[in-house]
Amino acid sequence: MYVFNYYRHINHSAERTWKTERADSQLLAVVYQGEGMIHLFGRTYPLQEGSGFLLKSGDEYEVKSGATRGLELAWIAFDVLVEIANTEMERHFQKGTAAFPTYGALPQQLMPPLVDTVKQLAQSLRDPKEQQRNRPDMLFQKLMYMLLDLRPLEEDTPSEEIIQRTISYMEHYYADDISRDKLAEIAGLSPWYYSYLFKKIKGSSPMHYLNDIRLNRAKELLVLQNYSIKEAAKHSGYADETYFRKKFKQVVGLTPTAFSRSKLERIACLSYTYTSHLLALGVIPFATQVNRQREMHREQYHQHIAVHLRRTLFMEHQMWDSDCHTLSEVQPSVIICDDLLMRGESGAAMKQIGPCLVIPWLSEDWRSHFGRIAKFLQLEEKAVQWLRDYRNKAEQARKQLRLALGEETVMLLRISSGQLIIYGMRNVGALLFGDLQLHCPYDVDRIDVEKQIDIDFLAACKPAHLLLVIDEDPASLRYWEQLRASKEWEELPAVASNHLYHVPAYPWLEYSPTAHELMIEEALLLLCPQDKSSTAQKGTKTPHPCT
Repeated sequence: MYVFNYYRHINHSAERTWKTERADSQLLAVVYQGEGMIHLFGRTYPLQEGSGFLLKSGDEYEVKSGATRGLELAWIAFDVLVEIANTEMERHFQKGTAAFPTYGALPQQLMPPLVDTVKQLAQSLRDPKEQQRNRPDMLFQKLMYMLLDLRPLEEDTPSEEIIQRTISYMEHYYADDISRDKLAEIAGLSPWYYSYLFKKIKGSSPMHYLNDIRLNRAKELLVLQNYSIKEAAKHSGYADETYFRKKFKQVVGLTPTAFSRSKLERIACLSYTYTSHLLALGVIPFATQVNRQREMHREQYHQHIAVHLRRTLFMEHQMWDSDCHTLSEVQPSVIICDDLLMRGESGAAMKQIGPCLVIPWLSEDWRSHFGRIAKFLQLEEKAVQWLRDYRNKAEQARKQLRLALGEETVMLLRISSGQLIIYGMRNVGALLFGDLQLHCPYDVDRIDVEKQIDIDFLAACKPAHLLLVIDEDPASLRYWEQLRASKEWEELPAVASNHLYHVPAYPWLEYSPTAHELMIEEALLLLCPQDKSSTAQKGTKTPHPCT
């Protein structure tokens, strides 16, 4: 039993030293304002706003105010009473020694909720209202609980790392029965301080955060794996299906049934090329990245996309944060993205917004991407038909190009950030040297995606036809001016024979079904004109600052 003896508020001016005293009860000292020091257990500790010390009965201590600011602090004295006899008429106690987890200087990181409780206790003692007469005892018992449950933070461990440890636990064991006390134990903190620290760092309580994890998992099960509502509730940590339905509707705004049915109506696509797969299947995403200036080939779809996320060649952090905020507000039913986007902080942010259908990017080609997305949308037959039509279109174009070009080589060159780039059997290479089987002047199979080259390599290739993409950054524009004035450039067969074609970055560098379909048409227009003398002119009609 803990018995509250007295509360004493002390305010001393600067440079005051108290004589050495001995605590006659348990003492809790909490600093309100100012600075100073306390000599305790043979050591000297600094006193500053928000710091606290716990002393045993019999401990000797000495306090000194700071030289400039003085010192304002509170002493709370209390005793521990141990029951020694119990009869029908009486219970007998004697003064004992408390076994608190820590004495002396209390960890400063754990003090904010404790200081707040002490201040409430002080206020309640000054309140004469009759209805408040039990409040000091209630606050004192709360204070004792906090002291008994106090655990120092692990030495040199950042608060963010400690909180992240509990979040990792939630993400792995969300389906289990998890309490705040369990999470606080994992963090090595008192429940009171753990809640305070968690909310300070993450902006919500730990249990609210856990509930978001569970609901997001339930969304994934409903949308990505077609679980029943009962199964989704059970496997996401909700033992009570009725409560799950109520909580889901409260947070998401839709019932689990309505959410599951609407999955195709609120698709967000955060991988630019995967939007093309959706369009090829006749599905217009609810939200996706749009850049009207660079996407003339998608212009017909822009007005039908409800939420335009911003897109640039190199996504800035601020722009990415803005897109995340927008997605959080519109609550998509599913986010289609690639595995590169799901790395690190961006992946964690996406998982908090909604279910993520993650399609591997580099490990699979665009046909595999297409198949995965079609399977999710349950449009496999439509995908098969689209691929069949595409194959026929490519075969017809291949025959025409073979007649027009014979053994002449074709090459796509990109000037990006002031560098020369060529491609392997991916991106534009998959179309030119795969589907259309044009002759490449370099070993295309030795390049995974792209390769940086110099003018000597380009000169050695001697391309008969050259498709040229020039990025609009200053370095690329300057390099292009230098390149076009060089002797090596003028002597390239494609340049000398007027078989140089300026083409836009999109769709020519887009690795997707609709882009490749458009490139087949463009390749025929550029490389198989009825009037050979108009070839270069036709190729350079594409708007570009350097043409």
